[in-house]
Amino acid sequence: MARPNEQSKVNTFRVNGISPVGIANVPRFGDLAKTLDGNIWAYIGPEPSNQTQDGYASAKQNPLNWQIIGDTVFNEGVLIKEEGVLISEDYKTTLNFVGSDVTVQNGTGASEVNIFVSASGDTTAFNLGVGEGVFKQKSGSTIELKSILQGDGVQISGSTDEVVVSADVKVVEKCGKVYFYTTIGSNTYKVEALLDTNPSVVLVGGYSVDMTNTMPDPTASVSASDLLAQAVSGSTTPYSYDLSKDGGSTWTTPNTDPNLATLVFECSDVGVVSVRVRVTGADCNSDFADVFVNVQDNMGWC
Repeated sequence: MARPNEQSKVNTFRVNGISPVGIANVPRFGDLAKTLDGNIWAYIGPEPSNQTQDGYASAKQNPLNWQIIGDTVFNEGVLIKEEGVLISEDYKTTLNFVGSDVTVQNGTGASEVNIFVSASGDTTAFNLGVGEGVFKQKSGSTIELKSILQGDGVQISGSTDEVVVSADVKVVEKCGKVYFYTTIGSNTYKVEALLDTNPSVVLVGGYSVDMTNTMPDPTASVSASDLLAQAVSGSTTPYSYDLSKDGGSTWTTPNTDPNLATLVFECSDVGVVSVRVRVTGADCNSDFADVFVNVQDNMGWC
């Protein structure tokens, strides 16, 4: 097995990135040489004290200054996975990963070469699913992503690993109605959504009342319970009741007791009057029904 010498050496090179070494140059620890039989040798001897061309050649040709490390160092395409892996156990050259660079360093730490590592030309990215994605394109070895912008009514916050998108919406429920408030710029907007159903109001087919001699003027009255044909259903309880004798232009004061929700007639109302009964649920949904009430003055009080 031929060791490197002036006749058998095919090529000599350094791991520290310095240009290839010739016979007349100073041999240094970590130099590699390839002999005609295909073996790779590492120079493990000292720098020659005889600083002449003959001294350099003698140091290189001294078989004790060389150690065989195999028939290859690294071929193109070899996958290096772990930081600190040894290229040669004999002269302790190691690999270290720093960002996108791989640093090859000898045992003394005095010299190194940086190798740029980039993604394969076939590497790409794409958006999964439907809708708008963040992937834009691949430009060379760079994968370009779209920015996420903060629009009106939306808050975006980010951490090391996450992007949080939240809607600036407040929800307020009042009387069964849900109100959504959102802020756009300096303005606040409200969107209303109604819940539940309207109450069911069923009245009798007709009703009659007679004027009485009340002071100072004769009157007659009717309550919501007088006019309801059946119990109210739907919506949410408790219900409130009010009545109108002018088609809903004016109403009596609402009352949750149908017996106390009353409408008063005066002498000017004697005759047939269309009375409207309205029922409102606790969810603020309401409905009404109309009935004819015959207002009589049988005693002639008017």
